[in-house]
Amino acid sequence: MKYYAKGKEHETIEEHTKLALKGLNKIWEVYEEWFDDREKELYTLAVKYHDCGKTFYLFQKKMHDLLKEEIELEEGIEKKELEKLYQDRNGKLFPHGYLSPAFMDLSELEERLSEKELAALINAIVYHHTREEKYNKELVNKYLENDLEKRLKMPLDITYSDWVEPEETFIEDEEWVLFAKIKGILNKADYWASSHSDIDIEINPLENSKGIGEIVEEKLIEKYESVREVQRYMKEHQEDNIIVIAATGSGKTEGALMWIQDKKAFYTLPLRVSINAIYERIKKEYKYPENKFTLLYGDSISYLLEHGEEEGNEKTLEPFRKNQLARDFSFPLTICTVDQIFRFVYKYRGSELLLAVLRYSKLVIDEIQAYSPQMIGKLIYGFKLISMAKGKIAIMTATLPPVVLHFIKKEKIPFQEPITIPAYIDGRHKIIYKEGDFDYEEIIEKSTENKVLVICNTVKKAQEVYKKLEEQTEVFLLHSRFMQKDRARLEQEIMRFSEDRTKTGIWISTQIVEASLDIDFDFLYTEMCTADSLLQRMGRCFRKRVYEKEEPNIKIFDTRNGVSKNEGQGIYDKFLYDRSISYLSPYNGKIFTEEEKQIYINAVYGVDEEMKNSSYYNSIKETIKGLKANYPGFWKEEEAKKVFRDIKTTQIIPQSIYDKLVETGEWDEWTEDLKGEDKVKSQRARIEIQKYVVSISYPIKDKFMILDSMNLYRACLSYEFDEETGRGRGLLRESQEENFYFDD
Repeated sequence: MKYYAKGKEHETIEEHTKLALKGLNKIWEVYEEWFDDREKELYTLAVKYHDCGKTFYLFQKKMHDLLKEEIELEEGIEKKELEKLYQDRNGKLFPHGYLSPAFMDLSELEERLSEKELAALINAIVYHHTREEKYNKELVNKYLENDLEKRLKMPLDITYSDWVEPEETFIEDEEWVLFAKIKGILNKADYWASSHSDIDIEINPLENSKGIGEIVEEKLIEKYESVREVQRYMKEHQEDNIIVIAATGSGKTEGALMWIQDKKAFYTLPLRVSINAIYERIKKEYKYPENKFTLLYGDSISYLLEHGEEEGNEKTLEPFRKNQLARDFSFPLTICTVDQIFRFVYKYRGSELLLAVLRYSKLVIDEIQAYSPQMIGKLIYGFKLISMAKGKIAIMTATLPPVVLHFIKKEKIPFQEPITIPAYIDGRHKIIYKEGDFDYEEIIEKSTENKVLVICNTVKKAQEVYKKLEEQTEVFLLHSRFMQKDRARLEQEIMRFSEDRTKTGIWISTQIVEASLDIDFDFLYTEMCTADSLLQRMGRCFRKRVYEKEEPNIKIFDTRNGVSKNEGQGIYDKFLYDRSISYLSPYNGKIFTEEEKQIYINAVYGVDEEMKNSSYYNSIKETIKGLKANYPGFWKEEEAKKVFRDIKTTQIIPQSIYDKLVETGEWDEWTEDLKGEDKVKSQRARIEIQKYVVSISYPIKDKFMILDSMNLYRACLSYEFDEETGRGRGLLRESQEENFYFDD
């Protein structure tokens, strides 16, 4: 008889397995240098045997019924006996992976494989699908002996059950990594075979026999006749795990691409706007084909639809197709947020694919200092697992907090010693530190002939500063509590303002400009904050120029806005905030060189007894400790996604805006399209609705659910924005209680 793997496709187990093996061989064909012979053997065995358990009677009966075929039984096999065997299941299928390892010759494998390898292989096959039903040794043996052995007339090795780990069992990291690599590669080959895709499981990274690294290097030499030191270093160490400390504008992005060369890679950044910018840069400046790289974050499909590639270009992909391939990790280069790939640190069933792909990839972490201590803990534990899997990692940053390096060394993660690349341009910033509020008259005076940037620690403060200044001069405001369409407009406006050297004036913003926007102002007035944020803010002023005047161009005001009285609360950690002030004094009133900035960071984030007793240090420590204690399967996938991002925001549309959308009929049109079967119309409706959304991270009373599918509310809050001038305060708080602090 025919043994089917897929009913609708009329595909037999043999046909499906051959296709999965074809996918596996394609991975090796493109990235063969990553895999040794033992790994290839383990992955081949997993793919070869993963679906053998589908031969059990109940599964084959269901497949044959779907195809309206009569199931054939060998002489002497009674159908009623088989029906009786499975009668207590009431038609519910048994997880076929639980039966599949019985088809392997364990005695022969025990001679070739180590105990750990054999255990990982068996468990990878057993658990290659996530099932609610627990593994039951007695039930497995019952079906093997009374169905498969009798019906197939072949000996099966039921002793493999002794190797199966119960789902809620803690195992050491080394064992989980081995299991995850086998299961992850099996899953990738299996999913690709099931999709019957006309695109390879791994898209070849070469374009005209060149990888992204060579393409970028040639462009740089063509334009500048040479490459910079950071780029040269990263290319020379393309086989190593490296940490590169280099100032803004030093060419780190191109250095990362030269480190990647022609390998599969994930380039991570903290913010979507930065991801979009690098995606466009690679596409436009380096002409790397759009069918060879992608971007990936929560709503990246919206960007792909909004910024569609040229029609008729054979090197483009339809947005939904491209987005799916991105989520299948098929592209040679993926620019993404860390939450898209680092969720494997929670070891939930299904996360193994992420680590398995990183095993034969290069990973770039850009601006690690921008992450919270909890996120840094997750990244460091992830680095440990990736290095155990033999993946490669490059950390790039303008400033490296020593506490990060401390934990990397504590976890014995193999990195080259960090290298600091001398600044391409130095002497950009002369600073002055003062206690108290901004000098508003001075800000106005400076703005008549200069570009002035004011950065506040909270939206509330930014709105207050805007209100004070707008009464006397023209001023613009950018923060996180604008509707998405207005925020996008303001981001474009501030960049255009920055680029046009003939323009003068004032822009006020919050932390959102620290790392996401490539802007260059003449003077910066900023509230004091922690050292990492402070240096990021400085990077928005005299970005690519040397400052030679006597008067400071960076003015820092200690308002203590956003700092909680209790350590570990508020936007800024009190301990780090106070240390940032105390170690800043040697540079007050002077040019703050790039070398001194790293000395400053080293002092603030140095691992002394004070630091070891701080909530910052202990947040990293406890995060790593908690992740180590997890057992595989403790977390469900959706739980892991939420807890990894740890974002506590509410999506709202201001009531006045919602009323206008209802009045024009747009709201009804979009919500109807959302419910429809046309996925393009549905996604475009989602994009249109999202343009009017504001994300808030503080509690509000008067909110009402308007769209379950998007978890979207309308809220009775005022919204201020002039479409003509591009000016206004955005969403206004219903109350201004001091006990609410929120991260912008």
